[in-house]
Amino acid sequence: KQCSDMMLLSRNAVVASRRVKSVIHPVYRACNHSHHLTPHSRSVSIAITRKLDLILVRHAESNNNILNDLISGDNVEEQLSQMREADCGLSPRGDDQLQLLNKHIASGGWDDILKTPTTFYCSPMLRCLETANALRSGIKSEQSDSGSASGSKHNGVIMNVKHDLYEVGGCYVMENGTNVGRSGMARAEVEARYPHFKCLPGMEKGWYSRPEKETKEEFRLRIKGIAAWVWSIMEESSEVDTG
Repeated sequence: KQCSDMMLLSRNAVVASRRVKSVIHPVYRACNHSHHLTPHSRSVSIAITRKLDLILVRHAESNNNILNDLISGDNVEEQLSQMREADCGLSPRGDDQLQLLNKHIASGGWDDILKTPTTFYCSPMLRCLETANALRSGIKSEQSDSGSASGSKHNGVIMNVKHDLYEVGGCYVMENGTNVGRSGMARAEVEARYPHFKCLPGMEKGWYSRPEKETKEEFRLRIKGIAAWVWSIMEESSEVDTG
């Protein structure tokens, strides 16, 4: 149900229409009413000369995640709504997880992913920005330490922040029994805090513009748009020679 994580789009010079369908399938399941991804999309062979791998990376544990350990009794959902932060950062355990992620990447754990041209997209939610920043640090360390082929293709890694990649519900807090929307960080703040992050259009005044919590219908419509965006990148990757 969540779209709050980072996306890595990696292009490989092989024919792999079957693999592409399996990669797109999780997105398709989340938005099976979209005209962009019909049931036929799963059964028709896609004529391409390249493969695009879609890799989803979940953020490390956040301060909102640990609330479940602090709540007991009845009305759990109501208690969560009252205690949650609109755009929380990572918990201490989340910070530890980032250290492990950093070490894993720096030791070559992602060499198979990074050996081909890769584009990084990140949610604007703070927990995801912090996770993506650690991932980028791990890639930078891997380049410096190993001198591998992957490093030459990822010098100056840029994390592209896409405003509509966020979890269901959006950015909101409960005030006087009502879920009130919050704007989240704007482009200037994100790029000042994370110099190697580039905010895509839509974040000039923040990444969330609704006055209240996102509804289920609004969530479904947003996911359809994201699925169409992923599909357009898929189509573009079949036309562009990435070398």
